[in-house]
Amino acid sequence: MTQKITADHSTEFSRRLCGYVESSGYTVYRISQITGLGRTAIHQTMSGKLLPTRDFFERLCAVFIITPQQKSELTELYLREKIGAKAYIEQQQIKGIVEKLPQYYINSDIGTIKYDTADIEEGSVTGLLNVNQAVMQLIGGELQREKPYIVATIPFENKMLFDLVMQLISTAGKNAVFEHYLRMYKSDGSGVENNIDLLENMLRMAMNTGMVYRPFCYYVHRDAVDDILPIYPYCLMTSQKVIMVTENFQSAVISDRKDVMETAGEHIRRLRAASKQIIEPVDNRRMFDIFAESSKMFSKSIEFQPCVTKFFTRDIVNERLADIPEREYILETLNSSFFTHEQLAETASRASMTYFTKRGLEHFADTGVTVNMPGQLLKPLSERERLYILTSLKYDMGKHFKMLNDDKIKVPEFIQVISLTNQSCIISCLMEEKKFCCILTEGSLCTAIDGFIERLDEADFTVPDVQAVTEIDRCIEKLNNAKGRDVYEV
Repeated sequence: MTQKITADHSTEFSRRLCGYVESSGYTVYRISQITGLGRTAIHQTMSGKLLPTRDFFERLCAVFIITPQQKSELTELYLREKIGAKAYIEQQQIKGIVEKLPQYYINSDIGTIKYDTADIEEGSVTGLLNVNQAVMQLIGGELQREKPYIVATIPFENKMLFDLVMQLISTAGKNAVFEHYLRMYKSDGSGVENNIDLLENMLRMAMNTGMVYRPFCYYVHRDAVDDILPIYPYCLMTSQKVIMVTENFQSAVISDRKDVMETAGEHIRRLRAASKQIIEPVDNRRMFDIFAESSKMFSKSIEFQPCVTKFFTRDIVNERLADIPEREYILETLNSSFFTHEQLAETASRASMTYFTKRGLEHFADTGVTVNMPGQLLKPLSERERLYILTSLKYDMGKHFKMLNDDKIKVPEFIQVISLTNQSCIISCLMEEKKFCCILTEGSLCTAIDGFIERLDEADFTVPDVQAVTEIDRCIEKLNNAKGRDVYEV
């Protein structure tokens, strides 16, 4: 006998839940007997008056005869209600960036895109494909110069164009500078969601080899028609010519006239005065300094491996630091700013959290390689050093470390996303073929990233601490068995 439920405070989640209860053929009383859940709590959940815990939700779902797709949809509705629809959308956007960041890299060996720039004519062109081709020809001509410099106000809405631009610049073999001016919405309503989309596209450009990408953004209100510095028509300017493009990308005008170039240049100068560079690329020479400086402002991070630098000693660094030209400088910096009594005490007492993967833990235990160090500064750690660090990590689980659920979020091997206390973030992807690192300073984006990391537990992206400790114990046991030693104690 099924039981009909009328939801007084119904939500999309509770309505869907009611439907599954009705189709199960069970009464609430019978569901309570099967699951061990209270009848009152079940009724309140179905009416929308109560949002259950995740354990309650999972036990309730176990009664239903539903497909994996239906369970996934119900879980999404549950999480939307639990953390809020806006936070859920932002969470999924940032999760996508974290999981896909290495894929943005374009290998310069994939092939070469060439455009004949000798016969590019001044005048007008119409049609999306012709406009895109004209832009590509203009960029191709600039890439023939010794120091290519490109300035653009064209937004990412023309995805086809930017896919071609990235391939063209990455395969050209020139260290082109691409200065890009973009609108960013005020951080209200759906503005942050649009800003996160913008961040993803900027990171795709910044990851591109052969390009120094400098994105500048200025703020507009989403519905305002009279915001400062309207940028229509869009334009792209090189040292030789400028192309002015309409809002719908259906027509454009190409010119090398002095007065047109001067007008476009003045427009760019006004934009620059009203904008700020929100992604600052960090080259390999500065990378260590950035990581060292940020250690004093570390708040939380999401990484492939646990951030084991917290457990480094002077002896470990002296023994394992690679034989590189900057070795003495790095040792001096660490001894003066990291291995001081005050800094070690401050690091130990600071409220911070690192989220890492089981795969990263096992990789570190098996190899001793710290993939989240800039430029792979350290030689692989010895078995004894790994045992010391793993044992220290074990006793720090839940306080400063959490293990991610690899089934719920797939963090790539080279990724670090670090939120700092000064409302900035470091995003790095330290692949062997591409060492990418940047500093993000835009407030709404840094707040969204910080919130994403903060809610990893709430979003069910982590495993229980006891499970994480079990995995660490397995790594310790494996290391000891390999050498036939008793378990090493700190």
